[in-house]
Amino acid sequence: MNTRVIWNSPCETLVEGICRQAAKDYISKGKSSVAKYWRDDARQFFLSGWFEFLTGLDGRTILDKLDEMKK
Repeated sequence: MNTRVIWNSPCETLVEGICRQAAKDYISKGKSSVAKYWRDDARQFFLSGWFEFLTGLDGRTILDKLDEMKK
């Protein structure tokens, strides 16, 4: 049996959790003003320098992929 275990540092785990929650907030289907606020906030996060610094990824590309998932 070939089992590979990958251990994340606490910081990597935190960044992953932040990004997962932002993605959930962005693709939420709620129509309330609160849901819209969280979507807008998540969009702003993905387009920020902070997101790029934390992940090394292009937020625009992530948003495009999330938009595809919403359809």
